[in-house]
Amino acid sequence: MKCGGSCGSGHQTGLLTPETMQKSNRHPCYSEDAHHKYARMHLPVAPACNISCNYCCRKFDCVNESRPGVTSEVLSPEMAAEKFSVVQDSITNLSVVGIAGPGDALANWSQTRKSIELIKERAPKTVFCLSTNGLMLPQLADEIVGLGIRHVTVTVNALDPVIGALIYSHVIYQGKKYTGVEGARILLDNQLDGIKRLAGQGVAVKVNIVMIRGINDSHIPEIVKKAKELGAFMTNIMPLIPAAGSVFADYPQTGMKELNRMRDLCQLDLHQMRHCRQCRADAIGMLGEDRSAEFRQRMMKMANKIAVFLGEKDETASLREPGRIVIYSKSEGCWSILRGKALHVNTYGGLKELRSKTSELVDYLGDVKVLAAGSINGIPYYELEKAGFSLWEFAGRPDQFLDYILEQEEENARQPAAAGEHSNAPLPPVEIGDGRYYISLTEIQESSSGVTSKQALRPFLRKGEFYELEIDCKHVPPWLEAEMTVGSLTGKITRMGNARFKIIVGKKMCDKC
Repeated sequence: MKCGGSCGSGHQTGLLTPETMQKSNRHPCYSEDAHHKYARMHLPVAPACNISCNYCCRKFDCVNESRPGVTSEVLSPEMAAEKFSVVQDSITNLSVVGIAGPGDALANWSQTRKSIELIKERAPKTVFCLSTNGLMLPQLADEIVGLGIRHVTVTVNALDPVIGALIYSHVIYQGKKYTGVEGARILLDNQLDGIKRLAGQGVAVKVNIVMIRGINDSHIPEIVKKAKELGAFMTNIMPLIPAAGSVFADYPQTGMKELNRMRDLCQLDLHQMRHCRQCRADAIGMLGEDRSAEFRQRMMKMANKIAVFLGEKDETASLREPGRIVIYSKSEGCWSILRGKALHVNTYGGLKELRSKTSELVDYLGDVKVLAAGSINGIPYYELEKAGFSLWEFAGRPDQFLDYILEQEEENARQPAAAGEHSNAPLPPVEIGDGRYYISLTEIQESSSGVTSKQALRPFLRKGEFYELEIDCKHVPPWLEAEMTVGSLTGKITRMGNARFKIIVGKKMCDKC
């Protein structure tokens, strides 16, 4: 398949099957013609990154900013699948679903794989595309192929580790941090090995190259030749975008004239992509016509629904008790009841009946993915969490907590994008006695890690496998104080001196605790 005219060398079709070529012809990034006809959807499910590029900064988001690594939200695989269904219903020419960050698709492999599997269940013929720095490709190439993925983009900015050391601050590989030439060599070796493995199994590999004046610009023709040698389908030479907050923030942006001269030169060896828009990690729609903000707002409106399980006196009850499920919706500042039905998730009817009843609840709730009850545990908790629900435990009437839950859900939707900047997850609380745990939020609050108190504490608290948790902190997180007041937690707050607090957190044993 040649590009036509006098453009020089064409795509390398190599081991690509007719089916993969057909899919490539409908892929906006792989076909000049397709980008005028077909739309794509990027799923921001991969927040962590295992390398640090000097041109990258993912701390900031503006809805008008379009560059790799930028997103206004990070989605769980379940949320991504829900959003895909909404987008698919609205954009009839959607042809590709890609995962390109805001970190690295392979550094978040479990989330990436789960997202693909969930969407495949809904739409088996969906074409998937991954974007990666390539560090994990040798280990994951076979899994990628096994998932049916036939389009992978790998960013390769150098072949010489000395040049690579000027572009990459560090590489985290197999639990160890590498810097300088050593880190660059590990990354570059894995990139080349991974590309060869993928191309050898019939994957259309696109190699992205960021053109950085004075660093790798004269080196780019060598990269393109090497990409061709390894079996890459095409290359995409992109201009450096000096991102505020990055090491290269003050570097000059690559001019279009010098960029196109380089593309023309490299076209003699391998087909060049010339219509790249350097998209956001949450981009939706045609290239150059991003509709991500529109769908983000639509999903937010859908999220203005909260289901509450009520017992006597219209107060929350445990899912183990007979009661009714009520769905509330907020519109124009007021909550109203959309619908409700009697419900009894009988925990004495055996495992099969328990799962059946929970499945009925999931079906009834439909697009409502937030549920509050007096308590949710055991099989119902597991099944609901697996189905992508955000679960809350509160005692009292809905009017006492609906606004708080909605506020927290909206905040959570905004927060993860910045938090995903950091590949180091917060350390969990450490056990200091029988069922007693300790964590220092002070260290987290004083660090520049970007990890929030919710990210450090919520997974541990939701799991519930503790008797008492001691927290050392500079200030009491408002969300934690609220949950100790009207939620499922008890707490004692002691001031230890200037800007230092000790919190002892426990679990309420009953609704009156």
